[in-house]
Amino acid sequence: MPDIREPVFAYPKSAVMFPCHAKVIVGNPLSNVHTIALDFALRWYQNPPANGDTLQYNFYLAGGSYTLKVHGETESVCGRIDWYIDNVKVVSLQDWYSAGAVSNVIQTADVTVLGNGKHTLRSVINGKNPASTGFYIQLASIALA
Repeated sequence: MPDIREPVFAYPKSAVMFPCHAKVIVGNPLSNVHTIALDFALRWYQNPPANGDTLQYNFYLAGGSYTLKVHGETESVCGRIDWYIDNVKVVSLQDWYSAGAVSNVIQTADVTVLGNGKHTLRSVINGKNPASTGFYIQLASIALA
């Protein structure tokens, strides 16, 4: 008799996401700028940006502890982001402001992914640094490793 048990899957232990694959939940479509100063040569942003802009990414991952690595560019027109995994806030007010443009900034945070399988990462613009003049978030990649 054949074995009819459900097969055992090995879920990945890392995930890489690019803003060009994000689903826009709130706000304007994504635009991009080609720049040789930034790894991957592109940065993506909602144009024009607004407080509350929301992007969503889907990924598969084994449950566990990870480092969220967000790679992009800081600038004087940038805002702050809250990050959610499966509707649970895992990072608050990640600040992308700097007085001048700085490429290849990687901001990190320790996060927990509950359970194996398909998950959702959501970014929500939540205000801005008092010195900032805008709500831009200019990202190149997001990784969980």
